[in-house]
Amino acid sequence: MTKCFKSSAALLLAVCCANVGVGQQTETRPAQNRAETARYAESTQLDQPMVEFFASKLVLCNNAQIQMSELATTKSANSDVKMFAEMLASDHAALNEQLKPFIASYGEQPAAAATDRVSVKKPIVTGKAETQPGQVDANSKAQPETSSPTGDHAVLHRLFEICQAVQVNQMAAGTDMLSQKNGSEFDKAYMGSQVMGHVALIAELKTLESCSPKEFQNIIRTATTSVESHLQKAAGICKVLDKQKEETKTSNR
Repeated sequence: MTKCFKSSAALLLAVCCANVGVGQQTETRPAQNRAETARYAESTQLDQPMVEFFASKLVLCNNAQIQMSELATTKSANSDVKMFAEMLASDHAALNEQLKPFIASYGEQPAAAATDRVSVKKPIVTGKAETQPGQVDANSKAQPETSSPTGDHAVLHRLFEICQAVQVNQMAAGTDMLSQKNGSEFDKAYMGSQVMGHVALIAELKTLESCSPKEFQNIIRTATTSVESHLQKAAGICKVLDKQKEETKTSNR
């Protein structure tokens, strides 16, 4: 008998003895655990302001994907990369349409439509800058002062403004980097960024799905399936690009 098996047997015996000692208490523990799990799930489920926040944050991500896709279709000469970018733009614009009902009251801004664009040149919520799709305009006077968000909702608005600023900076940095590359170097950099970006997005979507109300959960689940498909296609294109690079090196020797 191995040491590992002996240790496991001793542990099992100790657990059995402990169960005998507590008697009827063990019979009620499963029910208590289920009740505690249900209370935890209820306490961690997103309320309406949180749903609006995360839905609006997803719009920012979708807009960024649409813009980066346009850059790829313009700069890339690879048919697979161009088709992938066009598919991304279409799918993320469609997701924006599905998200519209969930951000209707967030900043009084609708979700971005297929033709909307994200500006990487303008600062977010400063002075009289034009409000971008899905963006909260802190200077807008269209709503009366009494409708201004307060308490937790005000905090979410401020957090969203910060998310917007982060997104603008990320887009500017990504666009500047990709704009300096051409040909196969551009294709590899763009597709590599898509693999990493989609891995992160899937993790975020799955987390949201686990704590979202049913209606929003259905949208998130659909989005997750779509993004997983994007990731699979992006990884496949990256392999092809790597193979082409190796073949080019071999032929040049």
